Amino acid sequence: MSARCGLLYAPAGSVVHAKLAAQEMRSLAMLGDAGGMAEAKHRAADAMGRLGRPAGVAGVYSFPYDEDPPYTATSQLLVKKYRDAGKTARRLIETAYGAQSHAPGDRPTNYARMLLILGLSAAGLGEMDEAAAAGAAALECGRVVWPTVVLAGKLDRSLAQKAPGATHTADYHGRYIDAATRLALPAPRSQPPGGRA
Repeated sequence: MSARCGLLYAPAGSVVHAKLAAQEMRSLAMLGDAGGMAEAKHRAADAMGRLGRPAGVAGVYSFPYDEDPPYTATSQLLVKKYRDAGKTARRLIETAYGAQSHAPGDRPTNYARMLLILGLSAAGLGEMDEAAAAGAAALECGRVVWPTVVLAGKLDRSLAQKAPGATHTADYHGRYIDAATRLALPAPRSQPPGGRA
C-alpha cells in the first residue's frame, strides 16, 4: 500500500505525514478491512494532533481541521458503517459548511460530496426518502465535478435497486442525468483519416 510506504519516509508531525495517514485509513476501508481502518483512523488522528494550527495556510499544504481525520465519513461508508458515516457527514456539514453564506447553487464541491455521502449512508440504512433528498440537494450545489458525479451515480444505483418505481427514485434519477450531462467534457478533436494532420 503506497500510503503506508510513504509514512515510512514522511517526517512525523508534518502535513504530508498526516495526509498519508488519512489515505492509509481510506485505503484499508476500500479493501473492506474495518478493523484495519479503525486502527489507521487512530493513527491518522494522532498524526493530526501533532500538527499545529497554522493561520492562513492554503492550497496543497492546507489541512482541514476537524474532530476526525479527512476521509473518515468515506471510510466508514466503505466498510458499511452507515450510521457512523451519516453522523460524521452531518457534523461536517454543520461545522464546516453551516455558517458559510452561499447561494444554494454556489456551494463548494466538497459540500456536495458530503451530502452524497450522507445520502449513501441513509440508503444503506434503508432511509430512501432521506437518501434521495440529500442527493437532490447535492446536485443543486452548483458546479458539477467528476467525483461528485461518481458518488451521485452510486446513489442513483442504490435508489434504483432498493426503491424501484418510487417517485423520489425517478426524480433523483432525472436530476442525476441532468448533472452528468452538465459535466460532459468536450469531445476530443478528431484526426483526419490516416493519422496526423
